[in-house]
Amino acid sequence: SSASTTSSLSTEPLLECFDATTETTFRVPFSQFYNSSFLIETDARDTSTRTKRKRKRKRKEATPLRCRHDFRNSTVFFHVGKAGGGTFQTHQRAHRLRLRPVHPSPSSRIVDRLVSLDASSPDALVVNVRDPIDRFVSAFRWRLLRLCSPDDERERGKRGGAAEADRRCKISEELEEEERMLRATYRSDPNVLAEALCDDGDDGTRREKARRDMTRMGHSATLREWLDFLVGDHVSGVPTVGLREFWVVPLETPPGADDEPQFERHVDRLLLSLLRSKYGRDPDVMRRIRRTFDEVNTTVGVGSRHSAADYYYQDESDKDNDDGDNDGIRNADDNTRQTPFHNLNSNTKQNSNANPNSNSTRAIKPAAAKTLSPLGECCLARYYLDDYRLIQTMLFNPEDYDTRHDAASTTKMIPPILPNAHPVLQRACSWGENAHHRYLCQRDLKSMIERRAKYLDVQQGSCRRVVKGDDADGG
Repeated sequence: SSASTTSSLSTEPLLECFDATTETTFRVPFSQFYNSSFLIETDARDTSTRTKRKRKRKRKEATPLRCRHDFRNSTVFFHVGKAGGGTFQTHQRAHRLRLRPVHPSPSSRIVDRLVSLDASSPDALVVNVRDPIDRFVSAFRWRLLRLCSPDDERERGKRGGAAEADRRCKISEELEEEERMLRATYRSDPNVLAEALCDDGDDGTRREKARRDMTRMGHSATLREWLDFLVGDHVSGVPTVGLREFWVVPLETPPGADDEPQFERHVDRLLLSLLRSKYGRDPDVMRRIRRTFDEVNTTVGVGSRHSAADYYYQDESDKDNDDGDNDGIRNADDNTRQTPFHNLNSNTKQNSNANPNSNSTRAIKPAAAKTLSPLGECCLARYYLDDYRLIQTMLFNPEDYDTRHDAASTTKMIPPILPNAHPVLQRACSWGENAHHRYLCQRDLKSMIERRAKYLDVQQGSCRRVVKGDDADGG
């Protein structure tokens, strides 16, 4: 039996395993990589006070092998707040990939490494992107939930994970100021803050205060601020080496789309693309990895209802060469699929975390049912104008923009795209393994622009004028 097992392992493909326990890298057979019950001999760790005072000879112990596909040295993940980053990391951990996460904002050290021409620097950047206005509303509501109100009955502290929001709230001197701003100044209503961005009264004093307050809210960093190092005069003439890949994962539900949001499928496709870049076009390795993806998605409940094999063929010829070996791939049953981590159209997360019998619930819940007025939506669109222009810059280079931006075009675009943008931005959807996957990514980015297009055209005048015109047309 032992000889049979050894023979079986010898015929398996080898995967590069970064062991999180020993922090070493070695190659192991495929089945051992994903087998958490496989034991490896490591140095025992004794954290007792006595051991710290007096050194003792190390002993060996068997610990579970915790293999990861290690991309930390090559790929950075910018986790933009309230844009599906938690879902991305859930998929990443479930499928045992290890990227270098950056949250809640990029540090100068990380940026310096991304633009460095040093061969040891990361050469790929992944960013989760959501419609800026949707992200603002989500962030406003999330901060109301996380920050302690004066009569909050939850446990108070400076720290606390998102999973603990039902029993812990965050409080500090700085957070108290943010909490008062959201609840008192803006009445727990994102629309009040949004409309204040257009307030021209008092010589624009209220408008300028609203713009400052936008930066005081948690998760307030704009997409333009996240990617500032890739746009502007300072990147003019920068070669594409250094940061060679730039990929976005859009979180969007296009109006009229026939299926559910593509976000989780986008995530899996990107992760599979990373693995394909690591293991090449070995059909046996990729077939096994696709099967494992689907088994994990079904077991953990993180995947879409479609199997990896449904969307991972590079092209039709690749599908033909697969020999139809899909028998072992399991599709997630629709009835077991989990509620999406980020619901765009409801406050499911807030309701699920709230105790209906708690006074604190009444303090954090009122904003959940409020929606943006047309004026509030327009004011936010103008505030985030550079974010929308940046998204459009990811879609079109200047030549494409000039030829496609005409009166007959069915694609509504904002004039103009951002100048002096690093060419790598145009690779935003290049991670798709075929034209259809790239189309779905681009479709979601375009949808973010098209939904707000009538408010983004500054040539139409002020937001009050645009909204008033809409009211007249409706009448």
